[in-house]
Amino acid sequence: MTGGTLRGALAATGVAGAACLAAATFLPVIRIEQDGTVLPALDSTGWDLHGPALLVLAALAATLLPLALRGSAAAPLALAFAGLGGLAIALFGDLPDIDQAGLVGERLAGGRSIAGVGAYLEAAGSLLLVTVGATIALRRAA
Repeated sequence: MTGGTLRGALAATGVAGAACLAAATFLPVIRIEQDGTVLPALDSTGWDLHGPALLVLAALAATLLPLALRGSAAAPLALAFAGLGGLAIALFGDLPDIDQAGLVGERLAGGRSIAGVGAYLEAAGSLLLVTVGATIALRRAA
């Protein structure tokens, strides 16, 4: 892969990662299912669970990505750490609540929580940012 092609692929991947985090802010991260039926009124979005944190990480990534691609020494590592921040939110904030019963009270005792599309976007976006940041940093070190 040529330098320009790799740079373009890294740029597209970084933009996709930031977009995933931004989208996860507004999409259901945790959904409630009872007797095989999802209850959309009880959805918890990324905003409900984390406030603006995912948007802040997405904006940070969008700011750091051009700097990392232009040769900044610190930006690739900061980009990877932004991705790790998103991953921490997904793994330690959301994952423990998935597949749990009783999150919404006795009325839905038979219900359980499931992962929504936002949970997958949150994790995927974070992993993409870690990958892009680490790849740029490692290529620079080589």
